[in-house]
Amino acid sequence: MSRSQAALQGVVMATQGWFNHYDDPDEFWDDEPFTPRKAPWDSANGSAVEHSARPVAQNSLTNSAPQPESAAHNAGGANELQHRSGSSFVSMDLDHGLLPIRLNFRAGWSRHVAPHEVSEELMLAYRGAVATRMAQVYSGHARPSRRELSVNAVPDRRTMLMVLLETETWEQFSAVSSSMNCGSWHEARGHVMDDGGRPVSLTGDRRYLRSITVQPNWAAVVHPDQIADEVLWCAEIIRAQRPNFSPRGDYSRYSDEDLEYGLDRHRVRLLNERVG
Repeated sequence: MSRSQAALQGVVMATQGWFNHYDDPDEFWDDEPFTPRKAPWDSANGSAVEHSARPVAQNSLTNSAPQPESAAHNAGGANELQHRSGSSFVSMDLDHGLLPIRLNFRAGWSRHVAPHEVSEELMLAYRGAVATRMAQVYSGHARPSRRELSVNAVPDRRTMLMVLLETETWEQFSAVSSSMNCGSWHEARGHVMDDGGRPVSLTGDRRYLRSITVQPNWAAVVHPDQIADEVLWCAEIIRAQRPNFSPRGDYSRYSDEDLEYGLDRHRVRLLNERVG
């Protein structure tokens, strides 16, 4: 029996020691319990990616821009606007969860994008940013993992084992286990009030944004920086709402078999505590 397997059996403590599952179920070990090394970084969202809660949009536009023309007209018609990916007037930078961390407005935004087209133009920019990220990820020779596509994708088996081993109650174990393979839906509204409501809102699931809504009346009278601030504010809320599947500890010294055995014992212990 490997030393790591023996150490792993300390996940579930018996009355006098830890079970030696591989050799004799009734034999106990006096080794220390299964303890992962602390990860070299710490983040509230379980990710090493740094981002500002409210980054500043980059543009040099003024509020005195001419009356907007139709973005659909400039793009060559409504059909092209409906199906094209990317915007000629704004771009986005995304984090590893495919959420915006920066909006970059280009010269001509206020002239070419009418207030009622702002929502659709922002979504076009978002789709273009996602397409760019996917092209980068798939540019290598090896097929990318789900985590490389998005940190919020369904985790691989090893990640599932590590995250579940860190649960502390049966209720938490059940909730995390269920959320790993289930979708989630999130909605966030900006903090600015206008005419009794919040003019900016975002919706999304655990992988992508599904809508960006900016009320035309508000978009017509504000600087693009304010639009960017509200979009990033909402993205931060969705980022915090999404389930997190990043283990806090370092389990590199344990094999998948070790983790699977440890999880079996961990599950039994949590259940016994729940009913006990």
